[in-house]
Amino acid sequence: MSFWKRLIGRANTKLVAPRRSRTGGGVSSFSGGVGKVVGAGANHYYEALRRSPDRTPITVSYLGHVNEASRRDLSAIARALYDNGGTASYAVDQIALYSTPISIQAASDEKEWNDAAEAWWKDWSKRCDFYGRPDVDLAVIQKFSSQGADLDGDAGLILTGENGFPQIQFIEGYRISSPENATKNVRDGIQFDAKGRVTGYWVEEAKPNGESEHRFFPAATMFLFRDASITEPFRGMSPMRRGTNDLRDFRDILGFEKTAVKTNASMPGVIEGGGIDPVTGFDLGGSETKLPEKTETSTEEEHGTPGEQKVARADLTGGDILTLPAGRKYVAVQSNRPNAQFGEFLDSLTAQFAAGLGIPPSFFLDAKMTGPGWRAIIGKAQRRFDDRQAAMCRFLEWLWPRVIGWAIEQGELPEAKGWTQVRLQR
Repeated sequence: MSFWKRLIGRANTKLVAPRRSRTGGGVSSFSGGVGKVVGAGANHYYEALRRSPDRTPITVSYLGHVNEASRRDLSAIARALYDNGGTASYAVDQIALYSTPISIQAASDEKEWNDAAEAWWKDWSKRCDFYGRPDVDLAVIQKFSSQGADLDGDAGLILTGENGFPQIQFIEGYRISSPENATKNVRDGIQFDAKGRVTGYWVEEAKPNGESEHRFFPAATMFLFRDASITEPFRGMSPMRRGTNDLRDFRDILGFEKTAVKTNASMPGVIEGGGIDPVTGFDLGGSETKLPEKTETSTEEEHGTPGEQKVARADLTGGDILTLPAGRKYVAVQSNRPNAQFGEFLDSLTAQFAAGLGIPPSFFLDAKMTGPGWRAIIGKAQRRFDDRQAAMCRFLEWLWPRVIGWAIEQGELPEAKGWTQVRLQR
């Protein structure tokens, strides 16, 4: 048997059916996917494949994608964290702030045509929003695209002439999905040909009656803006998925600590030696306290007992002296919350979230460093912004010939040699 036949035979070998690992620390297949349980026990040659009850199992997928329900859930969680906390919104907006907008310049062989084309493009950029929002121009659409790539994983940018001239219809990533009656060549809202090439996208659109329907857009009319990933070759996946749990823990722990601090602050001390007398209470300065008069409709529960009302006086001053009956002792509550290491612990959770977005944690946390250290961190962060800018450049290079081509076809611009050539200013 030839080498090629042996290779093909091995590639076509049927994989073990998906199942969970019986021992801790194993590798289990992704539910609904094609995979197998990897590892041969405690003495596997590769340490990474050795099973151990001290490690949690890892679920793997060989398909390179997740189901649409998981994608939409991740998008919903990311948007909730963005809208309800400063950490996520600050990180996502910082990436958009440092990555957009990108300007485009004509680079044909005729300088006069270049000037005319850039002037036409500048005017078109102000009214390119399909929804007609006066505050949304091409720069804002670039910002939306960057934010969408971090929240939803990707964003659809449809070039349409529905309003009589080219406009961009921004589509949130979670709206790109497969219709209910989708054929086998449709996956994650993408339609493929027989050889696995992308032919178009399905977008969920709302109808006036509150229902929704899917509409197909050919690949030539829609640009899928995303960060390229080897694990998601056709769709984007929100990078927030890597640090979502860390950020949610951050919010929970901070909320619990705030509650504890407020509780301790509202309870300056405790009285040892029994309860307070319901009539006499205790004296804060020797003066008599006039209690609220009871009415026919008032109850003891509304105003509390006389002793409780004395304890809960709201007109305390800094010079009050507490006097307790014999046998009673006042003990001040000393709180050490939050402790000195609490901030560093929260920073470690924030660092995990920032690293998941590809931002150096020190850049995000504004750490105190020397000049050389800052230059190294800024250089790393700039690589992340460069990567996002490269994705935006691909979109603008896709957009220019389609929009300028329409202007030439309509006679608003003359044709020039090399009119498709551009320079991009980051």
